[in-house]
Amino acid sequence: MPQRWVLQLAIEGELRFLSHLDCVRAIERTFARGKLPLRFTQGFNPHPVMSLVCPKPVGVSTKDDLLILSMDEPVQEEELLRRLNAHGPSGMRFNQARLLPDRRTPRPLRMTYFLEVDEAKRQRIAERLEQLTVMESWPVERIKPARGKSRSRKRVIDLKVLIESVKLDGMTLCWITKPQGDLWARVDEVLRLVSLEEPCEVASVVRKKVTTNDK
Repeated sequence: MPQRWVLQLAIEGELRFLSHLDCVRAIERTFARGKLPLRFTQGFNPHPVMSLVCPKPVGVSTKDDLLILSMDEPVQEEELLRRLNAHGPSGMRFNQARLLPDRRTPRPLRMTYFLEVDEAKRQRIAERLEQLTVMESWPVERIKPARGKSRSRKRVIDLKVLIESVKLDGMTLCWITKPQGDLWARVDEVLRLVSLEEPCEVASVVRKKVTTNDK
């Protein structure tokens, strides 16, 4: 009988700079090398039936990406993880696998992020967090890039309703995001909010956990 699996995987090191499409291709190649009985779509251009539940931002490491996939034949959990980790690229690790009992796909409810900071940045962040506690809203400007004939558009997002918590724990900045419909706070927006504006900061962020409605 066909099986549907949810896999927990880590993406770290240089692999964190892959685009979402390149990351999916790397996963597909890993499954092909592992000779696993993936289910494919029908038509002239078949591809594996799989999806990343919450694609990570480019540059961000993740310990808990969630991958949903379908198999045409039964596979044991231990064998599935063994084959994937034997053939995956450096920086990609499949840590857990569990069968989905029905056709529903897990829905992300929260994402937890961490960033190690130095002493100079810690002081600046602490002062900014003090300011945020008395603000009624945390507005940031989001730009939607131009596509085709449409022009780029600017939109103001209130991050206060998208961030469950943000705090300093020693030298670590920790924050938890939550959605409003399909809208999530972006990593770069959170960093700007707490006065970390250098682009290189994104490459030091780690997404430690994704909480879903079936966990």
